[in-house]
Amino acid sequence: MELFAQWWNRIRGRHGMEEARCVALVLGGGGARGLAHLGAIEALQAQGFRITSVAGTSMGALVGGLFAAGKINEAKNIAERLTRRRVLRMMDISPGLDHIATGGRFMQLLDSLIGDVRIEDLPIPFCCSASDVVSGQEVVFRSGPLSTAIRASISIPGFFKPVTLDNRILVDGSLHNTLPLDRVQRHPGDLLIAVNVSAPDDKPFPTRLKQDNLTADRPFGTYLKQNNPKADASFGAHFKQNNHQTDTSFSSHKQHDARASSMFSSLWHRLPLLRVFLKTELSANYMNMALRVAQISIQNNTQMAMRLTPPDLCLNLPMSTFGLFDFDKAPEIINQGHQQMLHLLTSSPLT
Repeated sequence: MELFAQWWNRIRGRHGMEEARCVALVLGGGGARGLAHLGAIEALQAQGFRITSVAGTSMGALVGGLFAAGKINEAKNIAERLTRRRVLRMMDISPGLDHIATGGRFMQLLDSLIGDVRIEDLPIPFCCSASDVVSGQEVVFRSGPLSTAIRASISIPGFFKPVTLDNRILVDGSLHNTLPLDRVQRHPGDLLIAVNVSAPDDKPFPTRLKQDNLTADRPFGTYLKQNNPKADASFGAHFKQNNHQTDTSFSSHKQHDARASSMFSSLWHRLPLLRVFLKTELSANYMNMALRVAQISIQNNTQMAMRLTPPDLCLNLPMSTFGLFDFDKAPEIINQGHQQMLHLLTSSPLT
C-alpha cells in the first residue's frame, strides 16, 4: 500500500501543477561553465519552481552549496565582476609537489560568504561529491562544514591543492560522479532536473599542432630547454631571480597584483600545464591529449549516470562552449544558462 501511495504521488506530481513545481536539482562539474548554474537557478525560480533539494559536483557543488546557504545573489554579483586578474589572484598560484595553486584567497572569500555553516543545518537538503585518491572511492558530503565539502569537491587534481581529511586525500568529485543524480535527496512528486555543463562537443577534437608543438621527435625536455634558457637551473632559484620580493609582505593591492602578475608570467613560460588550463583552444601536445582523455572520461561518466538515474529534465551545455577557466565571461555564461533553462521549461510537457 505504501509503495502504491509513493507511485501515485509521483504520477500526480508529474501532472499536477503544485507538486510538479517542486524540484530536486542536480548541478554538474565543468569549471567556468558551471556559472551557467546561476542562470539556470534564476530561470527556475522565475518560472515559479521551488527547489527542495540540491546535489552537486565541483562547480556544481560550489553553486549548489551557495544556493542552499541562501547566498546565490551574492555569488552572482561576485561572478559578474570577475576579471582574469581577479581570478588569478584568487587562485593563489604557488606551485607545490601536488598542486599549482592553493586557492587560498578564494577560500577566504567563500568563508566570508557562508561562515562556518554546516551542511546538516542548511535550510535546503544539500550534498556534494569528492574523490578519495587513497581508497579510490567516491566521498559524499551530507554533513560537516560546508566550506570543507565544497573545497574538496572543486579541487582539480594536479592544479589545486587537495584536501586532507580523516586520512583521506580528497580531490574533484568529477573523477567519480560528475552529475550526482543518484545522490540528491528526493521528495514524493518532485521533478528531477539536471544541469550538465560537460556535455559532448558539437565539433571534433582538433588534431593539428599549434604553437606548443610537442611531438615524439621533440620531447618535453628539449622543448623546455629551447623555450626556457634557464631551464637547467632549479625552479626555486630561477623563481626567486624573477620575483625578488617573494619573501616580502605587500601592504597595497597594487603591489600585490604586480607580484601575482610577475609570478604568473614566470609560471606561464615554465609550466605548459598552466597554459593548457587557461587556454580555450586545444592543440595536439601530450598535455592537451591528457586533458582530452579526462574530458572523454567525464562525459562517459555523466552519460552512465543519466542512464542509471534518468532525470525528468536535463539542460546540456557542451564542453566546447566555454573554457575551463573562462570565469571572466561570467555574464555571458550565466545568461546562457538562464536562456537554455527557460527554453527547456517552456518546451517540456512535464512543466
